Amino acid sequence: MAQIFSKDAQFNAAAPALVANAATALLSTNSQTPPHGNCKAVVRAFVVVTPQAAATAITLTLRRNPAGENVLLATAAIACAVVPAGATGFSISATDAIPDGRDVVYEVVGQQTGAGGNSGATEAFIEAELISG
Repeated sequence: MAQIFSKDAQFNAAAPALVANAATALLSTNSQTPPHGNCKAVVRAFVVVTPQAAATAITLTLRRNPAGENVLLATAAIACAVVPAGATGFSISATDAIPDGRDVVYEVVGQQTGAGGNSGATEAFIEAELISG
């Protein structure tokens, strides 16, 4: 059984719009410090998006330390229907073996492809917990 060292969660009810064909940082955690020099992080994010009518896909990514080494942890590309049905929830999760004792910040990034206008991201949630193992 793993021991939880630290946990952070953030919620934004007014997430930024997903800019057409460009990555948009939606939300990040607060900085957390690995207690013994290294550990594992479990990271989860959930975003509610209303895709543009011509959008072909919504892509979410999770990154560690976006202002530093900017490590890509996970990518989820979700194909959109021809005419989106309105607000839809998208989730992404990952584990991260933190290699050293540097502080970590996790960020969820969204991108819309295939439409000329922006999609609306009505809310975003991210959590990260540092555990042993």
